[in-house]
Amino acid sequence: MRKFLLTLTILLVAACGGGGGGGESSTTVSGGGGSSSSASPPTTTTPVFANQVTISANVNANAYPTVYAAVASTPVIDDTCLVEADSIRYPAAYQGAFPLPPVKGNFASANIGLGVGIKDNWGDGYISNPNINKTCATDNRTAFVATLKRLKSLGSSYVYIAQYGCLRDAINPTSFLGQISISDADLVWMGQQAQAQGIKARLLMQVCSNDQKGKILNNLTLDNQWYSTFFDTYSAFMLDQARIAQTAGFDSISLDWGDWNPISWAPISSLRSTRLQQLSANIRPVFNGRQFLMSTWSTNDAPPSLVNSVDMLVAFVGTKLTEAQSNSLSVSQLLPGFTNSINSRQFLGSGKPLIWILQIQSHKDFFVNGWVEDAGCWSTPCASSLTTDFSVQAIGIEAALEAINQQTFFKTESVFVNSYWLADTVTPHDSFPNTSQSIRNKPAESIVYQWWKK
Repeated sequence: MRKFLLTLTILLVAACGGGGGGGESSTTVSGGGGSSSSASPPTTTTPVFANQVTISANVNANAYPTVYAAVASTPVIDDTCLVEADSIRYPAAYQGAFPLPPVKGNFASANIGLGVGIKDNWGDGYISNPNINKTCATDNRTAFVATLKRLKSLGSSYVYIAQYGCLRDAINPTSFLGQISISDADLVWMGQQAQAQGIKARLLMQVCSNDQKGKILNNLTLDNQWYSTFFDTYSAFMLDQARIAQTAGFDSISLDWGDWNPISWAPISSLRSTRLQQLSANIRPVFNGRQFLMSTWSTNDAPPSLVNSVDMLVAFVGTKLTEAQSNSLSVSQLLPGFTNSINSRQFLGSGKPLIWILQIQSHKDFFVNGWVEDAGCWSTPCASSLTTDFSVQAIGIEAALEAINQQTFFKTESVFVNSYWLADTVTPHDSFPNTSQSIRNKPAESIVYQWWKK
């Protein structure tokens, strides 16, 4: 997920084609001259070939791990504005440094669901197309419907939809109006489309780390009065969102939010808990689905009274390694760290079902340096200096799933794999699906498929 939203709108001055399988990169060869009375010879093109991996866009058709290890010299495709394709090609170098891990488990018969979160750039304003590239005239709705069909094939029971709200003015936090990422009409439509595919929609609230004027919230002095006003604004907005989610048939919604959080909740833990519990009670009459709590990072963040007000809890599963450890990456090496991450949540008790979030990026140093912005960073190099490595993500996903499967303290409601790209773009342009936490068209997608294959 993004750490912040930029508020500067970028004018889209050019457009490449919409969905479909974008053109091949080529060298144009001009024909010879001719008289004015005769037509010019047709232009011919010579495809550019490179060593690439070719996979099917249908994850069911990809024999894991064989297809991801096969390399052939094939024509390079320009995927800048690609939405859907029958097959996907990416550079052989993306395979990475390590062998792909064997799959050692399955959740299909354990009543543990799979949820997938779509990339959270629906209505950012500056670039809101599904490719997240400046020149694309592609359409989010078309890509969303196609993506739902892919998620159904993957075995997903839930699709997570992130709704962003940026405060109009951080000094006076009385309104989100002016920058909400998903309109009411789109939110209702998204819920209806998910229902049509037999997938349950879940609404994630996100609060921007900056306001619409660019002020960073955590750079300001935020006192109790500020937080009280903020919770008034947030509660009113969430009640409205809950009514829309009810209309649209959403399965569940978050009570709290992601993205921005203060450096510490400890000084206002009591206020936060009280206000969120009040909000939970007020949502119940207007939304009959479930509620979940996202920010359960410490005992101060989630006192028992707050935990008891919701139906489910969400927690990240993660770990870090030294550079030396990262250079010999394996599932067995990652398992202890993921297990410790899971066990660290035991202060929450075992009464509420857990949703485990996986957000593992596909670059070489992910387990050393952590998450790096993959979109929404148009004025900085962002992820351009990273080394793409699909094997790192694959090993991480497999290790995390094995750790979840082995734990016995919590009841696991589902696993939530975050930030699935809305289009079949794999290579970097203005954004970086190649290094993203998105598993789309990567070996990790096949691993997830095997874990939920019936």
